[in-house]
Amino acid sequence: MFGATQSTNRMNDFEVASPPDDSVSALEFSPSTVQKNFLVAGSWDSTVRCWEVEQNGATVPKSMKTMGGPVLDVCWSDDGSKVFVASCDKQVKLWDLASDQVMQVAAHDGPVKTCHMVKGPTYTCLMTGSWDKTLKFWDTRSPNPMMTINLPERCYCADVEYPMAVVDAWGTV
Repeated sequence: MFGATQSTNRMNDFEVASPPDDSVSALEFSPSTVQKNFLVAGSWDSTVRCWEVEQNGATVPKSMKTMGGPVLDVCWSDDGSKVFVASCDKQVKLWDLASDQVMQVAAHDGPVKTCHMVKGPTYTCLMTGSWDKTLKFWDTRSPNPMMTINLPERCYCADVEYPMAVVDAWGTV
């Protein structure tokens, strides 16, 4: 009929169960080291959520945490037991999925736009990029960064594959 809308799912897609209440700003599947498949999502509703993704594509909500501001990025630890959460509250928090505890592991003077694990041959660290125009590298056991790089502009996005990192601090890579 004219004007009528019909919902079809031609690709047999699945919607996640219990989705966020606002725009999703970051999604990441668990690393291959984890036996089950999990998905985490950070959202502008200040939450980070974790779902188990079943083999048939259905999602089962596992846990949710509320941060101090909109979540801009998420990344998994190498072993898949923890999730790092970058937020507009100027902090990066570590969410231990086994204990369901959250603790701050990094901080900036502005919202933290991106977080990535850097795995070198002899070390692992967390790289964070912020709208405070800095890129910082953290040993998450210490409250102070191992290194800080001043950027010409806010960090808009980044990615890392050791030994190379790409950071967009101009709005174009």
